[in-house]
Amino acid sequence: MTIMTHLLIAFFAELLFKLTAKTLEATATTLIAGGINSQTRYREDNEHSGRSLFRTKGDPILPTIGYTAHWLSANDDINAQLNRIEPGYGLIGLSYSENTLDENGDKLMLSNTMLHYRMSLGNNLSWDLAWGKGKMNGNQAHQGDVFAMPIRLRLNLSMHLEYYPIWSSYNGGELSEHQFSFNYRGLGAYKYYGVSLGYKTWSAGDTTVNGFFTGLNLTF
Repeated sequence: MTIMTHLLIAFFAELLFKLTAKTLEATATTLIAGGINSQTRYREDNEHSGRSLFRTKGDPILPTIGYTAHWLSANDDINAQLNRIEPGYGLIGLSYSENTLDENGDKLMLSNTMLHYRMSLGNNLSWDLAWGKGKMNGNQAHQGDVFAMPIRLRLNLSMHLEYYPIWSSYNGGELSEHQFSFNYRGLGAYKYYGVSLGYKTWSAGDTTVNGFFTGLNLTF
């Protein structure tokens, strides 16, 4: 190769390195700032005080305790029910969920226990990074690793959108779950109570289960 070719290779290698470093730096800065914002929001009072960050009681974007129940009617005569509880404070949260899929009496239960790093991007957008362990109980029992990235976007005080993807690995087999929902909450004395309407899909290899669901949620 010519000297010019060597110089071009060195130039683009250095450029790629710098771009990668900048991207990693920006990503880390965003993740750290998001966690700090979640922690800050728990220190603010509930009257907002004109401050830029706040957390009100019953806030579905950054709850202290959240409980969710969903009922789903899927393809191939499969019905499913989800129960999930999510306690947390500031940037740290926990969750335990159980999904029970029933096909004419043949049941499969998927349960996940995860630790959440909760980030607030302002008052109306939250993003969690969650890691943990999952169990699959059906004709056989398996355990595996679970990763999730739930995202919630507040539209106004009564309505928010949620995207809750989960990826699991069981003995080398991969299972993905994607849930999209529209959530409506009451105001005043009913601000802790909500209803949900959404769509959910599970995929493992060539097998896919999907359908619409309705649900209830409580948030404190």
